[in-house]
Amino acid sequence: MRISNHSNLRKVAIIGVALAIIATTSVAGTLAAFNATYTWQSDSAVTGDFGFSDTTYRLSLFGDDGIILPDESGKSVLSGPAFGDVPVTWSFAADNPSGIPVVFYLASADGSVDYSTAFCSGYNFSQLASYYVKGAYGESIPLAEVSGDLTELVSALSVGKTLCWTWPYSVYSDADCTVEVNDGNVQTYKAYCENLCVGAYEFPVAVANALSEHTVGYAAAGNDDEFSVVPCSDKTRLTLEGGLFKAEGVNVPLRTSDGVFYIPATVNDLRMDSALVVFVPTNSYAQEVSNAFTEAEVHFDTLGTYNISGETATRSDDGTRTAFVVHPSSTGGSRPEISVTATAVVEG
Repeated sequence: MRISNHSNLRKVAIIGVALAIIATTSVAGTLAAFNATYTWQSDSAVTGDFGFSDTTYRLSLFGDDGIILPDESGKSVLSGPAFGDVPVTWSFAADNPSGIPVVFYLASADGSVDYSTAFCSGYNFSQLASYYVKGAYGESIPLAEVSGDLTELVSALSVGKTLCWTWPYSVYSDADCTVEVNDGNVQTYKAYCENLCVGAYEFPVAVANALSEHTVGYAAAGNDDEFSVVPCSDKTRLTLEGGLFKAEGVNVPLRTSDGVFYIPATVNDLRMDSALVVFVPTNSYAQEVSNAFTEAEVHFDTLGTYNISGETATRSDDGTRTAFVVHPSSTGGSRPEISVTATAVVEG
């Protein structure tokens, strides 16, 4: 006899049943007895394959570098097994202790967006509820739809859906996102976003020590092929003051990651991607500088060799000057972080 309990897919019950029968009869007035035992022994069974097991999927939501900025967005598909008719309980959690105003929502495979699922744990958009922002598909999202309640998002979670996010910064008055707004409430919101991205940086003394008298010039404009250079002499020697490099008491131009040069007003204008572009002789000095940067764990890159004529540095394979791109160092502390977790618990 075989009995399976299908109400719990993780368990198979095996029941063995034994039946004993005792019969008596009378022969020629004498009580004669015999015993007979009948046993029904079940066949053996092994547990079946439940079909599901604890699995962690990487949700590539925030890009390869893991850095997000205002007005950026992204998306990732919730991959995984097809649960079919098996009951599943979904949950969603955002670990966002610093209150980054990232909005999460779901989209279908065809790109259609379910605005009712829009959720933000880091900011209350009620003061901006009449405005619109752009989402991960470039679509318009009404801020009035963004909720601090996870109910709608969780109820719509399923394998195959696309989890989207956007960090709104530009705010629009129309549903086509063509008329940008910058009133008092928007300015307050933007200042909030910008404060989350402000880090404390400075050029360490190790950079100044490594460059010392070796620097023959620094870039003030240009690109990797040709720079406008300010030659260094005893009079224009680079000095480090309060975390910033100066020449003749004036702050030296720095380059950003998009190639634009700017002159920082104070050390507070330094960012992670700020960079000093300097030139040293292409000989043992260049190697000494590189070794010193490496030993001091300074963030730097070597652009290659250049020839300098007057105030112009031109890239050349046989150049007599080596260009270094040197970044400031963080003065400590941690930058705001955000992560999310979507979980599906299969009942069984």
